[in-house]
Amino acid sequence: MSPQASVSTAHPFGVLLRQWRTARKMSQFALALEADISARHLSFLETGRAQPSRDMVLLLTTSLDVPLRERNRWLMAAGYAPIYRETVLTAPEMRPAQQALEFVLQQQELQAHLQRPHRNSAPPKPAITVARDSRHLFALSCLLVTAHCQGSGRPQPDELSLVLVAPQGGPVLRDAAPGGGHGGSG
Repeated sequence: MSPQASVSTAHPFGVLLRQWRTARKMSQFALALEADISARHLSFLETGRAQPSRDMVLLLTTSLDVPLRERNRWLMAAGYAPIYRETVLTAPEMRPAQQALEFVLQQQELQAHLQRPHRNSAPPKPAITVARDSRHLFALSCLLVTAHCQGSGRPQPDELSLVLVAPQGGPVLRDAAPGGGHGGSG
């Protein structure tokens, strides 16, 4: 394979590196300074001309402030085993976290009812929590929450559509805009 062909071939680690670097609005030079590596080596990692060590993967993810769950993806893209444990919110050991989320929503609902002296006054402000992978939802009991994935397989953030419905049946909020933008009232 010629050097030119190796540069144009997509390398999974390099693709992730470039996506995150550009999302963080960092130049190769700025990231190289932050990680204390040469800009040339960083360029080689992005293009796939160099293979990162496990320590290099962790250094770059730390420099880019990549969440731990996402760091596992980086490690696997570079050919290494994941090192951070991922536990779903519904697992028994996560019950304290579930209870904390439920408590926050219950307090939100209680405040809403205390601030609403008349039944005909404005409905409470909606509150909802959605797990990162969109599989687990908590919401105020005064709202009906529907969610569906517009694609197939594991939902992606730009595929999730949420509709919050007030008890009277009218929509409170609809968010179906790609990239997590707000679709507005409707």
